[in-house]
Amino acid sequence: MIRPALLVLLMVGLAWPAKAEPLLSLGGKWAGAGWASREPGAPRERVRCRLTNRVDHALGRLSVSGTCAAPGRRFDLSGRMTAEGGRLSGRWSNPFGAGAANVSGRSRGQTMTVSFRGRDPDTGERFKVQMRWTIGDDRFSITTASAPIDGETYRVVGEIGFARTDG
Repeated sequence: MIRPALLVLLMVGLAWPAKAEPLLSLGGKWAGAGWASREPGAPRERVRCRLTNRVDHALGRLSVSGTCAAPGRRFDLSGRMTAEGGRLSGRWSNPFGAGAANVSGRSRGQTMTVSFRGRDPDTGERFKVQMRWTIGDDRFSITTASAPIDGETYRVVGEIGFARTDG
């Protein structure tokens, strides 16, 4: 199975504080730490990330760039997400893992859920991912779960917490 949690870690800039268009309040710098596994049941790896988010209020768009690190490797990330009426959509690039993926989801209160599908570049196996964000003041946490494309049972493959670093 692909390393969906690593794709997720590359998409960590998708978390939004709870507001009418919460995406627009995520501009700035963020640092995070947590764990990810390459697949359900695999050993957990410690992961750290730093993100710089830019917001275009006129377009309702968040642009993300950053770097994540796990034992023995470092990887860059980039992406964009647009919010409209509680609906979220965008495209994210993950050079380590599934490559680029279209993402979509919804926000509700202090929680946001985003889903995407991908293919393991090593095995060709297809997978699906759901990510749930729990949002607080100047912080957020992400829990990520994955499943085979034809499976219904999602299993947790990562958790990471972020804090704003630019006050």
